[in-house]
Amino acid sequence: MNSAHINASIAGGLMDARLAQAGWLRLSSAQRDSLEAVQRIQGLDLCTRRGRAALEEGDFVVIPVELVMCQDGEFLETTVVFALGQDVLISVEQGLRLTALDQAGEQLFAAMADGCALDPCAMLFCILEALNDAAHGTIRDIAARLDER
Repeated sequence: MNSAHINASIAGGLMDARLAQAGWLRLSSAQRDSLEAVQRIQGLDLCTRRGRAALEEGDFVVIPVELVMCQDGEFLETTVVFALGQDVLISVEQGLRLTALDQAGEQLFAAMADGCALDPCAMLFCILEALNDAAHGTIRDIAARLDER
């Protein structure tokens, strides 16, 4: 891992901590201990293999989102599980940290710095917009590669 990746990881970690204070708890399925603790405390099942249907669990709406993304020049299929609560938004990524969620985090962090109050619904909307933009970019990349053939 080069110094640029290390610095980005540190910056991302600091941003994640600030966003968690604002109400977005961003997790990875690789963070087993943290994920198990959140599931136990909130009474949720945030498994990425749970299926496609959104459903209510306790005070949360759990929404699994399946994606095909182009990241670092490679196409990948992944799932992000969102749990939208009254005071918190929890997201669980499958292993790889998604650039689209990093970009959404940067937008939310900038909004916080400008004094905007963030609620979980507004955060989820911003995240879904970023995922939508990334999906459109992926479709353009696929189309360009097909045109080359």
